[in-house]
Amino acid sequence: MFLSSKELFLRAFSGDKDLPRPPVWFMRQAGRYLPEYQAIRKKVKFLDLCRNPELAAEVSLQPVEIIDVDAAIIFSDILLPLADFGVDVQFPESGGIKVNLADGNTLKNFQVGPNIQATCKAIQILKAQLKQKNLEVPVLGFCGAPWTLANYILEGGSSKNRELIQAKQLAWSNPDELKSILSSLSKAMIVYLQEQISSGADAVQLFDTWAGELSEQDFCEFVLPYIKEIFSALPTEIPKILFIKGVNPYIEHVSDIGADVLSVDWKTSLTQAWDRLSTTPGNTIKCLQGNLDPHILTIEPQIAYQQTKKIIEEGKRIGCSHILNLGHGVTPNAKVESAKAFVKAAKESIK
Repeated sequence: MFLSSKELFLRAFSGDKDLPRPPVWFMRQAGRYLPEYQAIRKKVKFLDLCRNPELAAEVSLQPVEIIDVDAAIIFSDILLPLADFGVDVQFPESGGIKVNLADGNTLKNFQVGPNIQATCKAIQILKAQLKQKNLEVPVLGFCGAPWTLANYILEGGSSKNRELIQAKQLAWSNPDELKSILSSLSKAMIVYLQEQISSGADAVQLFDTWAGELSEQDFCEFVLPYIKEIFSALPTEIPKILFIKGVNPYIEHVSDIGADVLSVDWKTSLTQAWDRLSTTPGNTIKCLQGNLDPHILTIEPQIAYQQTKKIIEEGKRIGCSHILNLGHGVTPNAKVESAKAFVKAAKESIK
C-alpha cells in the first residue's frame, strides 16, 4: 500500500503501528551541512535569512528535494519571536548568540510583530511551493520552550563554557520572578504556534534544549506547567511533538503533558522509553521519535545506513508508532551522502 509522506506522518502521529515504513526527517535538516544552504548564507546574514519569507521557504524546501526527507520544518530560530517582545537578538558571525533584555522590559507586552509574521508568511509560501511541485509532505512549525528561552534571555545569549546558570540561580533565589518570566514566555509561544498553525503548519514541535540540566523537582516546578499550558491551548487535532534534550529522567512526568509524540535522544533507547510511558497512567504519547546519534552522519554513508537500520528495527518492535529522526540536531560537519543514507534506510524498510 502506497502512502504519501503526509499520510505516513498523520498515521504515525495517531499512533498507528501498522505503517509500511517509518516517516523520516531530522532536526536542523535545513542548514549548514548543505552546500546549497551555504551558498545562500554567503549572501545573507542568518537573521536576515530568517526574516525573509521567500528565502526561509527556499531553504526549508532544500532538504525535501535534496535529501528526500518526508517533512519540511520551517526555517527559523527559537529566539526569533523574542524580537517581537522588544528583546534584542543578534547572531554575529563569530562570538556566539547575543540576547539583551532592556531594563524595564518585563516581557508583558507581547504582540505579533514582523518576526513572527515573516515565519508565518514563509510557511504559506512553502505550502504553496510544495503543492506546485506535487510534493505531499507535511510542514512542521516549532517554538522554543519557556525554560530554554528564559535561559538565553537571562544569560544574555549563549555561554562561552556552554553552561547556562543564570536561570537556575534565579529559580533558587527568586522563584516568583522566574515564574513570571516563564508565564509570559508561555503565553507568547501559544500565540506564536497558533499563528503558525493558522498559516498552514500541519504539526508543531516544542524544543527544550536546557531542561535536561534540571533536578527532577525543579523540572516539575519550572518546566512542566508551562509546556502543559502551551500544549493545552493548541487545537486538539494538531499533532504536537515534544523534544527535551536529556529527557530520560523525566519520561514519566511528560507522559501526560499533552504531546502526541515524544522525541528521545540516543542516550535513551526507544524500547526503554516506551516501556516506561506505556505503564504510566494518563499517558498521551502515541508515537516515539528518534533517535540516531547525529555524529554518525559525520562518517561513511554505509555506516550511517547500518546504524539507522538498527533504529528502524527497534522501532518496529515497540508498542507504538515510530518517526525516524536524530537524537538531536544534525551537526555542521555532517556528510550529505550520510544524511541521504539515513533517509534511504527508512525508505527501503517497506514491509
